[in-house]
Amino acid sequence: MPSRAIESFEGDASNARERFQFQDQDRSLSRCGAVVLLLRYLYAALPQLSERWLALQRINEAESKYKLCRVNKLYISGKKIPCLSTHDGRTIRYPDPLVKVNDTVKVDLATGTIIEIFKFETGQLCTPTKGKNAGRVGEMVGIEKHPGSFDIVSLKDATGVTFSTRLENIFVIGSGTKAAVSMPKGKGIKLNIIQERDAREAKAAQK
Repeated sequence: MPSRAIESFEGDASNARERFQFQDQDRSLSRCGAVVLLLRYLYAALPQLSERWLALQRINEAESKYKLCRVNKLYISGKKIPCLSTHDGRTIRYPDPLVKVNDTVKVDLATGTIIEIFKFETGQLCTPTKGKNAGRVGEMVGIEKHPGSFDIVSLKDATGVTFSTRLENIFVIGSGTKAAVSMPKGKGIKLNIIQERDAREAKAAQK
């Protein structure tokens, strides 16, 4: 990270340290430690629309206490304990029986327990995490089953534009039109080339 970016974080490091009671008895909070602390508690990484990397989205204190996790697998352990594994490698024992594969669970980071379930079904707010539509946000309107091939999910964004992606790319982020996480600028709506041109011209005219 460039030094200027690191220096810009330093102004908020003391506030973040006091807010979350960061303990460091051996040495003072270094520049690198300030950046890691702020990224951990004040920002979330979200797919960036039309780009090939993640964008940092600022979050509030309440959002820093939970995380949305996609359920990748349900299984019974060797000791006959029901478990689920999530997209980030997390294992949760004794999950709610209502949880199914592809659902999204809201996990309390302090206790590691599930506090809310977002079902993988039509009407839910979703975002693709991979593919050319990564970063777009829309309501799930349909699921096409293709035995022996890839299942396809259709989404409709807030402007009424419909797009599709593979089922394994879908991440449920909320119910209806309400997202459980803060959304980046643009709210996941992809502009066409004419709309992008008009937006650039309007921005240039304001300068």
